[in-house]
Amino acid sequence: ELVRRVQVREEAGERRKEAIAAVAVEAGLPKREVFDAVVAAKRAAP
Repeated sequence: ELVRRVQVREEAGERRKEAIAAVAVEAGLPKREVFDAVVAAKRAAP
């Protein structure tokens, strides 16, 4: 879910750093947690 929300923002033209920060605020989580989820998803992608 977090990763998808970051992807949607990136597709809309937002920079990854800003997208991660915004999703973190929306979810009430640390930016690092969202960043780690994005990195893990990219590594898992074929």
